[in-house]
Amino acid sequence: MKMYIAEQTILFLQSLLVGAALGILYEPFRILRAALKTPTWLLFAEDISYLLIAAFITFSFMLSEEAGKIRFILLIGEGIGLLLYLFTIGEIVSRITGKTVKVLMKIIKWVWEKGIAPVFRLFTRPMCFFLKKIKKI
Repeated sequence: MKMYIAEQTILFLQSLLVGAALGILYEPFRILRAALKTPTWLLFAEDISYLLIAAFITFSFMLSEEAGKIRFILLIGEGIGLLLYLFTIGEIVSRITGKTVKVLMKIIKWVWEKGIAPVFRLFTRPMCFFLKKIKKI
């Protein structure tokens, strides 16, 4: 089947959009990494799960548009779309979410220190007293 240049161009532009969508899909992982100190094994698990999801999306895209044929130009288009997203809109989103996460963490810390922790200590002190008495017995 011959494919006209206009159809190939549209397909390439669609691959750019798929790449940008993969960049958007990566944002929750970036937000989690900004919010929490993640252990190495969890980073590895997150990366593997993202790669599996991205591979499934890429496979589904190629299956629907090219009957499953692997076209490297589409993979290149996805890569360019991903990079364009990450270095433009993704950079702005990352800065905004980074600042938002810092503010939320400060609010959570303040609520914990001023509200929850004192109440928690109020209930745990009597328990500690009774546990010490029971331990002596």
